[in-house]
Amino acid sequence: MINMRHIIVVLAVAAAALTAGVYMIPSDREQLTMLIRDERDADALSLLQRRYQAGDRNPETMLQLYELLMSFAEIKPATHLIEELVAQHPNDPNAWTLLAKHYADTQDLRDEIGARERLFQLTGSAATAQRLVVLYRLDDRPADEKSLLAKMLNSGTISTDDAQRLGFMFAANGEFEDARRALSAFDTKAAPDSATGRLALFDVLLRLGRPKDAMSMAERWLTRWRDAHLDHGLQGRSFPLERLVEEMSKVDVADTQRIVCNILPDFVQQDSDAFGPQPRPCPPHQLVKSSSEITSVNIHQQTLVVTTAGDEFDRSSP
Repeated sequence: MINMRHIIVVLAVAAAALTAGVYMIPSDREQLTMLIRDERDADALSLLQRRYQAGDRNPETMLQLYELLMSFAEIKPATHLIEELVAQHPNDPNAWTLLAKHYADTQDLRDEIGARERLFQLTGSAATAQRLVVLYRLDDRPADEKSLLAKMLNSGTISTDDAQRLGFMFAANGEFEDARRALSAFDTKAAPDSATGRLALFDVLLRLGRPKDAMSMAERWLTRWRDAHLDHGLQGRSFPLERLVEEMSKVDVADTQRIVCNILPDFVQQDSDAFGPQPRPCPPHQLVKSSSEITSVNIHQQTLVVTTAGDEFDRSSP
């Protein structure tokens, strides 16, 4: 009886030790943590590949495997893996973000565009749209760029430079009302010294048969420019006053004289060469050439040529 009890005790102790030993064996996750901690990346990669081949499709496992594959420059299997992950989660913006980044990292322009387009459908993100604009330019897809910029204009997420660019694109295609909208958005955001888009807007308003609006805009621009530079006067200015005043005078000489004399009375003194050989102060003398010296302007015979960031848009009205 004593021997039987002894045997039972020994068996119980052995069973307890065996159970404890089983629990002390590290799990795959614990093994992976230790391998990565010890910088044994190759062993960690082998462990994750075994789990993946055994059917483990846990997103965490797949992402860890993807990161290790990329660290070993195993681009093809890494691409297959991240594409499989997105296929499993087709409506997850985070998955599409990872895929788009992967394509960007591997310089796969076309596939990055596709991923960004899907991501934009899911989120409408302004940052995604901005990246898409850049990608469309790199891939020489002006129609897609224009369409996306128009959506950004309508949603109010368009940047100052992109609003100007969109305005030029519309104007080059003869879509002057849309060009007015885009360039007006640019005008509300741009710094007082930004002139190219404003001169284009002035031209577009004339093409739309709205000379009064064009003159009103010009008056506002001159006022904003003056107010922004009260401490500096006309020295070192970057705004093309002569060009704007010249365009204004083609519309209405008397109104141009009134506007410029009220806003910039010293302009005729410091930039007199732009207005003839014998300029005189105003008022009561004239600032610009008399109406008899300026022929009426037929805006339908003008040509809009605007150059910015290396892109030229030229549109001649019939």
